[in-house]
Amino acid sequence: MYKNILIPTDGSDASQTALQQGLELAKQLGASVTVLFAIENPFLSTWGGFAPSDAGTVGSIMDDLRALGHRTLDAALETARGAGVTAQKLLTEDLRVTDAIMEACKTHDLIVMGTHGRGGLERVLLGSVTEFVIRHAGTPTLVVHPHA
Repeated sequence: MYKNILIPTDGSDASQTALQQGLELAKQLGASVTVLFAIENPFLSTWGGFAPSDAGTVGSIMDDLRALGHRTLDAALETARGAGVTAQKLLTEDLRVTDAIMEACKTHDLIVMGTHGRGGLERVLLGSVTEFVIRHAGTPTLVVHPHA
């Protein structure tokens, strides 16, 4: 049924729980996994295009985000190997995380992702990537609560 599973991650506890659950499911189904880390330029998305005047600062921040992405993905691949699951990593630098997930899910038949469980004002201010994916992806989505 599900042969190609997409697991977006940001390295948080919620996404780590989703990774564990997704790998267990993949192992039971004999499916392969793609672990996605999407880098969103914080200056373009958060402040509507405002960026520090020092281009080196922006470059340094993006380099740090890339390094974090690679560390997070490498750790996820090591976890997948330990679970006996075939996995690959995908690091993107799309404008929005949701765009990266929407594009990647086109070649997968299941998305497994965590939720931070935010509510109220925090959810309004920060938004919910998971909620966006549930509403807009044409791919079945399994949402894993961080305390699962």
